[in-house]
Amino acid sequence: MNGPRVLIIDGYPKRVREKLVEDGATVAAELYTDTLKTCRDDTSCEIVYAADPDSALPSGTVLSDFDGAVWTGSVVSVRNTSDASVRRQIEFAKSVFESGVTGFGSCFAIQIATVAAGGSVVHNPKGREVGVGRGLTLTKAGRSHPVFEGRRPVFEAAMIHEDMVASLPSGGIVLAENDMSPIQAATFPAGETIFTGVQYHPEFHASELGAILWRQRKTLVQEGFYPDFDSVRASADDMIALHKEPSRTDLREKTGISDDLLDDSIRLTEVRNWVNSLTRSN
Repeated sequence: MNGPRVLIIDGYPKRVREKLVEDGATVAAELYTDTLKTCRDDTSCEIVYAADPDSALPSGTVLSDFDGAVWTGSVVSVRNTSDASVRRQIEFAKSVFESGVTGFGSCFAIQIATVAAGGSVVHNPKGREVGVGRGLTLTKAGRSHPVFEGRRPVFEAAMIHEDMVASLPSGGIVLAENDMSPIQAATFPAGETIFTGVQYHPEFHASELGAILWRQRKTLVQEGFYPDFDSVRASADDMIALHKEPSRTDLREKTGISDDLLDDSIRLTEVRNWVNSLTRSN
């Protein structure tokens, strides 16, 4: 295979990965593997579960063997440095960056990378952003950045986060923003390389977003996003059905989901541009 070799760094602890599957969602590393291969079918993907105490690189590999590294989301907060899984992931991110492997990732990814490279993350004072993130707007730098080539200047994307990047590492550039968070995408120097990340989830199609909402049902009801579990279930089912039948106008209107999430050629813009920028070095 002549395509790039990518290390996928799954940020979910094992117990949560198991619960994801139970609730109908996909393990994050597996979802990103499918996403990368959809964008570029000659990509070779290998996984490390960085939150686990026994995490290790795939047998026989070192970081410099990889042409790129992708971080997934996670349920843990990078602010919680009393959590050993968080500390492990920060140190692992530093190792990746010092190895010179270029990085990309979603949601928790931009947060862990920011902290590892010297920036800061806070709890969003505006609260949780969940479901479909609206009004994502490319900055001047974002409109000319290669990872956003082909992306409309204002768009929507799948979201579920309550932390946000507050300050970027030295040399960082904001690429996208919206009313909920002033840093929805950014790029910055990290160790011996560059990291580019987004706060949203381009890897989530509508069905995956529905499954994630169902997994978060207790929190979403407690925080007033839905009145009860039945309402979460109904919303999740509508998203799952729309993913299967994206031409259904009734479900588009009901869910407020547009082609930004339903058309893979649009939804996967950032992932596709990033992985296509990689070249096989080994």
